[in-house]
Amino acid sequence: MFEKGRNEAFELYPGAEVYLEVGYGTDPSALRGNRSFTESKLYLGVDAAEGNYYSAVNGQEYGPAVRDAIRGFQDYVRAERPQEDIRFVIGDATCLPLANESVGECYMADVLNAPLLVDTKRTLIKEAERVLKPGAKLIVKISWDYFLFPPEEVERKLRETGLLVRNRINGGGKEFQEMEAVFGTSTGLPAGVGYYVVAEKPVAGK
Repeated sequence: MFEKGRNEAFELYPGAEVYLEVGYGTDPSALRGNRSFTESKLYLGVDAAEGNYYSAVNGQEYGPAVRDAIRGFQDYVRAERPQEDIRFVIGDATCLPLANESVGECYMADVLNAPLLVDTKRTLIKEAERVLKPGAKLIVKISWDYFLFPPEEVERKLRETGLLVRNRINGGGKEFQEMEAVFGTSTGLPAGVGYYVVAEKPVAGK
């Protein structure tokens, strides 16, 4: 399934709460964490697989790996979690196929520390802010090379977009473990590595 461009229709159930993951790669949180999803609370993962801003990561072609992984994800969901609404989309996260203020939560794991241009990272955050409902949260996790991407820098980028930084959760503590239970620990990483930054889209008049 390929969707690109914010003007293209993306069919969602009326009134559904959308949990968006930008950059699910080959290890989506929907299949790692402890959440379940339904018609009224659905998961939507958006990632690129057409050789654009994620053309290569760690010296490997990233797009083909995502395309191949999607087939496995879809087969798993059909076989093991057929009652849940979990969708994986190939698309451009700098131009999300979603309406303004339509998303209840957005999650990005190891996206802002990927080898992307500064302007691209800024656009990713702006797009997430655009689709979030007022009061909804953007949750950023940094695990790979986290010592090169301090949380202060991530928080600065979020504030520049108008988001309110609500919390920083460093690795190793109970709160971090609770977040890991929800979103899952990335494959290949030891438990307790990295940090989360939780930001919120302001509500007008508050």
